[in-house]
Amino acid sequence: MEYLARVRDSSEKKKGNGYRLCEVVGAEVGSSEITPLAQTLWSQVTEDFVSKNAEILEVVSKVLKATEKRGILALDRGGDRRRFYQHWVPDESVDFIIRQRVDRNLLHKGKAKKSLQLANTGSTPYAATVIKEK
Repeated sequence: MEYLARVRDSSEKKKGNGYRLCEVVGAEVGSSEITPLAQTLWSQVTEDFVSKNAEILEVVSKVLKATEKRGILALDRGGDRRRFYQHWVPDESVDFIIRQRVDRNLLHKGKAKKSLQLANTGSTPYAATVIKEK
C-alpha cells in the first residue's frame, strides 16, 4: 500500500506501519447508541501532508458545518493541544470538552493552575458516560 508510515498501535503499545485515523462519532445523552459521523485516514509521508493538527481540525470542521455546530465536541487523548484551544476558544458558538492531562496548566482568572486542581473545584451537575466497544 502506498505511503505507509510509522504509527503507534496503542492497544499493542508498539509501532508499526499504517495510517493515522481520526474518527468522529455522535452520541445522545441517555442513549447507548453511537452514530458514526466522519472519519479520515492520512499518512504523514505524503507530499501534501501539513500536520496532524490540520488533519484533525479539517474533519472536525466538516462535522461542525454539517451539524450547524450543534452538540458538544468531546476530544479524547491528545486533544489537549494548544492549537485546538487556539482554534475553538475564540469561537463561542463551539462547545467542547477535552480530556485534559492532569499535569497541564490552564489559565484561570489570569493565573496558571493545574487542570486537576481546577477540575476538583468545579461542580458537575450533569454527567454521562459513553462506552464504545469493538
